[in-house]
Amino acid sequence: MSAVLLEPGCGTMSVCAIATKESKVQQFLALMEEPEVQSVLKLFIDNAIATSELKILKRLADIEKALGLNGFSDFKEDHEMTIPEQIALLAERVDSITEPVSIQEHDLRPMKACTVKTTLEHKAAELVEHLKNKVPLQKISANDIIK
Repeated sequence: MSAVLLEPGCGTMSVCAIATKESKVQQFLALMEEPEVQSVLKLFIDNAIATSELKILKRLADIEKALGLNGFSDFKEDHEMTIPEQIALLAERVDSITEPVSIQEHDLRPMKACTVKTTLEHKAAELVEHLKNKVPLQKISANDIIK
């Protein structure tokens, strides 16, 4: 039998159960005011967090490390970049791309438009350029090109 049914003076089980629960909650709240009870409860909670199968502390440390919020820890030279460090690096890259480029720094001569579409056309265009620039005109005839 439960403790609720053994209490004398209660007419029904539900009234006794409510009264018993309320008194136990009141006792617990009164105990929570005691510093000794608070320290023991804190130890229980700390132990539960430290030994949890969810690995709460490890997960929290990983999150702090990724966000760069663990400023008190010592970083090695080859540490994994935090999210704020990655954002700063990407911002520098974007800034360097969007800065105006002067023409003097780069050789920006206009190029001849190329309408070559196939490998054969590309080879033919290269041959024509080679023949125009490298071979004197009097040494070659149209029949030599066709062969």
